Amino acid sequence: MNHLPGEELKASIALIPNKPGVYEFYDANQKILYVGKAKKLKKRVQSYFQKEQSSARLKLLVKKITSIEFTTVESDQEAFLLENNLIKEHQPKYNIQLKDDKSYPYIVIRNEPIPRLYITRKKVQDGSEYFGPYTGIKHVRAILNLARELYPLRTCKLDLSPDKINQGKYKVCLEYHIGNCLAPCTGGQSSSDYHEGIDTIRKILEGKTSNIIDALIERRNQATQELNFELAHDYQKKIEKIQEFRKPSLVENLGIEKADVYQIIHKENGSAIHHIKIREFSIIFSTINQVIPKLHEDDEELLLQAVRKFTMVQPLEVIPPIIAPIDLDFPFAPVIVPERGEKNRILLMMKKNLIEHKFKSKPKINQEHLKKIQKDLRLKSLPKHIECFDNSNIQGSNPVASCVVFINGRPAKSAYRQFNIKTVDGPDDYASMKEIIKRRYTGQIKRGENLPDLIVIDGGKGQLNAAIEAVKEVGIYQEVALIGIAKQLEELFYPNDPLPLMLNKRSPALKLIQQIRNEAHRFAITFHRKKRSQHFTRTSLESIEGIGEKSAIQLLRSFRSVEAIRKATIEDIATVIGQKKAQLVKAGLD
Repeated sequence: MNHLPGEELKASIALIPNKPGVYEFYDANQKILYVGKAKKLKKRVQSYFQKEQSSARLKLLVKKITSIEFTTVESDQEAFLLENNLIKEHQPKYNIQLKDDKSYPYIVIRNEPIPRLYITRKKVQDGSEYFGPYTGIKHVRAILNLARELYPLRTCKLDLSPDKINQGKYKVCLEYHIGNCLAPCTGGQSSSDYHEGIDTIRKILEGKTSNIIDALIERRNQATQELNFELAHDYQKKIEKIQEFRKPSLVENLGIEKADVYQIIHKENGSAIHHIKIREFSIIFSTINQVIPKLHEDDEELLLQAVRKFTMVQPLEVIPPIIAPIDLDFPFAPVIVPERGEKNRILLMMKKNLIEHKFKSKPKINQEHLKKIQKDLRLKSLPKHIECFDNSNIQGSNPVASCVVFINGRPAKSAYRQFNIKTVDGPDDYASMKEIIKRRYTGQIKRGENLPDLIVIDGGKGQLNAAIEAVKEVGIYQEVALIGIAKQLEELFYPNDPLPLMLNKRSPALKLIQQIRNEAHRFAITFHRKKRSQHFTRTSLESIEGIGEKSAIQLLRSFRSVEAIRKATIEDIATVIGQKKAQLVKAGLD
């Protein structure tokens, strides 16, 4: 049975003209449910209510609609752009989203007088140039490393406006001394010279490497004729680096100069879309994404979502032709649907890749799974929110602790916390556990945050009893469940129960608790190693007569490592701790 609109909705639909535009569906709480575009708005909106919907999810959407808003525009291009912007801004529940959509990194050339080049996962409309998105952080770092090897670039966040450079506001830093930067901050490198390097890097990011190699070869040959062999060698190294970078990632001689190519197939658990970028007859980018249709969208709608994500990040005036297996209503570039030839061969190759590709699926813990875990662990409520604590120290040195958080059986890494033990002297695990539990939940209560359903303690009865004392002092003993897990026999200890619980080794509950415990241990050990390394490094400086803790910390903050301090000049060190102490440091480290 169709869900017929009420009188208010009928009145709203009656006002919609049959012009190009964008429509928005809202629920009773004025939360946006769905954004769509159409060449004939009224006809498209009416179709949601006038025909029997085959999708249960689409029926549910229509049932939730309480109000409709629309915006008419003059062209398909304007409609596409407006729809794209509204989807990005509101992330409506019923619009398609590519899986892991927010995780892709970009490389940005920052809009600054002396531009920085760095990795980001967040695009800001500030005039900067964004390249990507890329599917793997390793690939992005390889590009970044290549760029910095070809042209030394600044990494600092200083405001390098021409006025401040001319006024001599800055001094050269360690990056200059070790050859990573040519000091544009002091005028050591001219703005035009710096921008020449940025322009070359921009071309590499756009895939335009052939012209760069040709220009470098010409410069190399010129330097050789002038007997400037050192400069010629420098150009040759740059040529080799670009050629080496091209080899592993490019498929040469495709017969297509420039295009964005999309292919799609349907699998049991959703659809898969393959996207490649072709520049200068070579593939410079390739990614496969899983996308789960939400309202039984057709192939065109699914492919257009991928085009929005990967192609519309480019300026509209430089968007290349689109090659796809079906025609797409994309108003910013020609869409080619090949039936034969090189373009069709690429689509067939991509289809084969999609068939062979297997998505890594993380096991989902559903409500039934949580109920089983609740039963096995003898808990009063579902363990949706679990927090686990572990201590780490070596003979009492640099004692630290960790707290890891799991929500619905998955790690919530943004909620992880690390603690320095503040009130305990020596290797006292029980007192350390009590301190961090008390600090953690005193802070949570003050901030009005939700308490966990279950607290897991890495340790036996002693650590568990310390945690119990802490939650009693905080006043939440009756509100949270606590268990301890002993390492040797994987026994579970409960408050006021002298006998441990021994679960079947295959129990989902035990496996989850072990996973959480191991993660807390890993997190604590990593933090402890970092602190211990910092401590040993600092004390090696403090062992120099006349250098105390404060000076050692100042030096490490400025130079990052003892090795960098050893390579620095007395003048550089003196800018941090003064001339007299700088001489002591150089003498002590030589």
